[in-house]
Amino acid sequence: MVDNDATIADLQAQITVLLAEKAVRDAEDEEDKEEDENPHKIVVAENPELAKQVKEIKHVLAYSQGDQILDFEGLCLFPDAQLLEKFKMPNIEKFNGNGNPTSHVCHVINTLKPMGLSDELIAQLFQRTLTGSALDWFLTLEFVHYQTWPQIANAFVKQYAYNVQIELTTRDLEMTK
Repeated sequence: MVDNDATIADLQAQITVLLAEKAVRDAEDEEDKEEDENPHKIVVAENPELAKQVKEIKHVLAYSQGDQILDFEGLCLFPDAQLLEKFKMPNIEKFNGNGNPTSHVCHVINTLKPMGLSDELIAQLFQRTLTGSALDWFLTLEFVHYQTWPQIANAFVKQYAYNVQIELTTRDLEMTK
């Protein structure tokens, strides 16, 4: 009786192993089938620029058909950028669309750069220093056109450049006559 129980246990273990191996083979077969159905998928996966263009075309097509979908992968500027352990965002005065944009960018850089943050992380955290219409502006940026921190900072300064007051002296006014 004991030998039968041991034999049954061994057979059950072998069946479990065989079922696991079959599941792995089935998954591999399914992947092969998908590749056979779409041979271009391999080419796109190997070419990041082409993959990006295909993704943009799909997004535009979905949008044009009335399917306003969020591109969750595209919502993050630099998805591979990782914050340092135990990072705590310093208290940086928020920019609401009023004030000097260059001063704000300088303040952000001078606060975050000494903490060892990369340009990608600074760009990713920049939105946390904005509020109101400035945050709305930032969130509507087409990040396809702004892929580096300097590009984003320059676009921001350009957007709010009208806030910078030109200091005029009485002499300047007299010279304009």
